[in-house]
Amino acid sequence: MSFFEFEGQFVFKLKCDSEKQAQIRYIGKLEEGSLTVYYDCGGSKKELFSLRSGDVIQASGGDLPKDRIYIIVETSEKCKNGEVAFELIYG
Repeated sequence: MSFFEFEGQFVFKLKCDSEKQAQIRYIGKLEEGSLTVYYDCGGSKKELFSLRSGDVIQASGGDLPKDRIYIIVETSEKCKNGEVAFELIYG
């Protein structure tokens, strides 16, 4: 997800099909504003990471079961020039 301006909430739906333990690999950058990214699997919403003006991040996290996973991007204000990307990794 890349954006020039974004405010509000956007939800990605992923499916974890593997019997192996999975995590979310993510990258993010934000020029202006603040946002928080959560993941929800099994009805439990947990924070994955947050970005503030000028932040750049690249990491992995979360312990995901074999299930549907929702990634929720929420802003607390208008954000400008940002990008977030996600990939499921198994190991």
